[in-house]
Amino acid sequence: MAVKQKKLSTEKQTTKISLTPLEDLKKHGKAYRGKKELIAVMKGEQLSASALILAHCYQCSGWYSDEGGVDCTCKDCALYQKMPYNKNKVKSKTVAPETIAKRRKTLANKEPSLGSVV
Repeated sequence: MAVKQKKLSTEKQTTKISLTPLEDLKKHGKAYRGKKELIAVMKGEQLSASALILAHCYQCSGWYSDEGGVDCTCKDCALYQKMPYNKNKVKSKTVAPETIAKRRKTLANKEPSLGSVV
């Protein structure tokens, strides 16, 4: 008994992509921390390290499209400590004004080195 196989005609559907990744991000990206930084990166602008971290987290989390601005809980990530929505985020250390004054005084009393211009 021979089994007849039906030939299924499949037409390729071509979809024209009309948006560049930058346009797509501007149009569909959620408004959370890191969006403007990621747009700046895509434009080739120079950013600070903290702004680059925001951009990375925004991109890595899929533009926060699923759950919004929440902790990603990706504790294996090297940048997790600075993740914008990390509840246990490591805060930057501030230097006491007395310490700054002491350092300035020490530098002012220091003799110029051989390589410095007087």
